[in-house]
Amino acid sequence: MKKAIALDIGGTNLRCALINEKYEIEKVLIKNTLTGSLEAFLEEVAKIIEEIGLSKDVVGIAMGVPGKVRWDGFIPELPNIGIKNIPLAEFINEKFHLTTTILNDAAVAALGEAVLGNGEGYETVFFITISTGVGGALVRNKRIIVADDEIGHRTIKYKDSYYEFEKLFSGNGIVRLCKLNSLEVENAYHFFLLKDRQDELALKIYDVWIKNISSLIQYIKKYFEVDVIVMSGGVIKSSQYFFDDLIKLNPNVTIKIAKNSQNAGLIGASYCALNNYNS
Repeated sequence: MKKAIALDIGGTNLRCALINEKYEIEKVLIKNTLTGSLEAFLEEVAKIIEEIGLSKDVVGIAMGVPGKVRWDGFIPELPNIGIKNIPLAEFINEKFHLTTTILNDAAVAALGEAVLGNGEGYETVFFITISTGVGGALVRNKRIIVADDEIGHRTIKYKDSYYEFEKLFSGNGIVRLCKLNSLEVENAYHFFLLKDRQDELALKIYDVWIKNISSLIQYIKKYFEVDVIVMSGGVIKSSQYFFDDLIKLNPNVTIKIAKNSQNAGLIGASYCALNNYNS
């Protein structure tokens, strides 16, 4: 049975999986992402691929990374990892002699959900990830049309200052948004717990957060003319605290939580490797 090695590289964690042609995850390894050093990052990626197992059944390697990727797999910069000028595809190809596909992480996860998740059966799918940052991608007829991590970098005005969208409304952004409103929280989950307990200040901040996430959804619906929006990422793990409100605020949009959850990127990457996909 054919197999693929799939990686989902984030600013916090490096996840690697061995996935077969039935898209069953046979093995997963998770390590902390090494930041600030190009050499250390490349070696850690190679190391986790070796550890997951390079059997003769493996036909390819594919991965999603949190940044823009050139056509040849060269990555100009990974801001969340603190490195630039990354010859990732070349490095992996030379080391393992396997076809290597590298795409933006949101694009890979979008493909996974569009083909094998809650976007299946829809022609046009937009995938949003809300985690360390905010990213997204558009898939139409099982092809990535737009790998639009720019949705997280749109500039908005808040309290007479300007911020990138993800700086206030991602998982990390929620902590900053709270601090700007004199509320100290450890993380997004802590914030949602306070909101659930009807903390007065948390409720006011929540109103700002949910309305801005809703505005993002309306922008995507209008600009990309999508059939369904699928959401994933670390913040979506707390969806029980806000998803009903999001649905009520967007009655004209079909919104779903990713079927593959945190594995959407791995499933999408395996689809690329098993089907010799290129954008």
